[in-house]
Amino acid sequence: MNMKLASAWMAGALAVMGLAGPASATVYNLSLTGSIANETSGSFNAAGGATLGYGTLILDGFTPFSIASGDGVNIDLALDGPFTVPLSVASPGYGQFFGVNLFGANNSGPTGASNTGSVLFNGLMPANLPNPRDGGCGNCISLLLFQPVGPEFSFTGLQSSTNVDGVFAPFDLTGASISYQVTLGAAVPEPAPWALMIGGFGVVGGAMRRRPRAKVLFA
Repeated sequence: MNMKLASAWMAGALAVMGLAGPASATVYNLSLTGSIANETSGSFNAAGGATLGYGTLILDGFTPFSIASGDGVNIDLALDGPFTVPLSVASPGYGQFFGVNLFGANNSGPTGASNTGSVLFNGLMPANLPNPRDGGCGNCISLLLFQPVGPEFSFTGLQSSTNVDGVFAPFDLTGASISYQVTLGAAVPEPAPWALMIGGFGVVGGAMRRRPRAKVLFA
């Protein structure tokens, strides 16, 4: 291969590589709706004694499509009433999660997927909460917002923007939802810490009983 042919081959290869890169990324714009009457919610006891509450609303108007690394998804969601995320109390390892979720068959997601993005809430109450808010997720295509302790808030719609990574083969998405998980009751101390606390109270009580009483002298 002479130099002219080699240069031409290299230029062609670079051009093909360029076309196969950024040009393959797609941005999907979804207009979805949701009926508050279809929300499912409940609570359960987690490890350590924490009581967690959850709620999920499957969104309407979703048309299945395949997603891959580099793609983006913009969602414009309108609800027929306020969706409420309850107060979340402090408890180690838990907190207030809110998510805008994309999922495949059996509510699954692609292994290794990750994403970053932001959510802007419509009709947010209380109005002084941070808005928009940034979020992300590892090993899923949910755009998760998290804080260890969170106030109750509600909204009537949202706009979210998500950039997807780690999906190295096209993955079929079949639906979208919004959801939350909150800590309704804090985890109680384990038996050993309780024993230490009770023992500590006993030591303090015994010391108070042994303390000599001061004599009061009247003039």
